[in-house]
Amino acid sequence: MSKCPIAFPAKHDGTATILIVDDEQGVIEAVCESLRDFGFSLITTTDPHHALSIIRGQQPLALLITDLFMPSMNGARLLKATRKLRPRLGAVVLTGIASEQELLKWRRRGEHIVAKPWPEDEFITTVTKALAEPARKHGGFHAAN
Repeated sequence: MSKCPIAFPAKHDGTATILIVDDEQGVIEAVCESLRDFGFSLITTTDPHHALSIIRGQQPLALLITDLFMPSMNGARLLKATRKLRPRLGAVVLTGIASEQELLKWRRRGEHIVAKPWPEDEFITTVTKALAEPARKHGGFHAAN
């Protein structure tokens, strides 16, 4: 991936932790590469059930980045469970197969969603917005959609 021309508002000191969940290790590596220069602590897992155990724990988290379609639990269900446990935790959803109409539907509900493969600037902009708005209410989200 190319060097990102957009910078986060401030370089983090490693205390802001982002949880990355995707069933494909290559996607996790791509997300980590996109975020590597910004000083975040990154926790990664290919298992959404493991992600929920992390979310249930005491680890401070600044953001959840999750794939939408995973075999053992889809990202919509993970997001719904996360919001019950940590309603103020911001999230970015990644998808490689959603249509433009589906992406628009998620965005209209106020969700941060990025299509894979992502343009670097779009991904960083979306993560920046999600980090800036973690406490906003995510009304209208339904895991069945």
